[in-house]
Amino acid sequence: MELTYSQVGGYLLPNLTVSDEHYNIGKYGMLRKEYLKNYHKELYSVMIINGTLLQHLAEIISQLSGSCTLPAAFP
Repeated sequence: MELTYSQVGGYLLPNLTVSDEHYNIGKYGMLRKEYLKNYHKELYSVMIINGTLLQHLAEIISQLSGSCTLPAAFP
């Protein structure tokens, strides 16, 4: 990943962009995020910097939804 900079006044500012992708991470995605944040700080920081954290959390949710079946709702 290569950063580019723009000069504004006497300062060089990085040209940063934000992804337009939206992920529904739900309860278990939030739990995974807190787990990474508290117990795997280095991995959490790297994922934040690389912009892969939300994709990872969404992948966890898709794996969970494919591996288990939820009981039917009560009548």
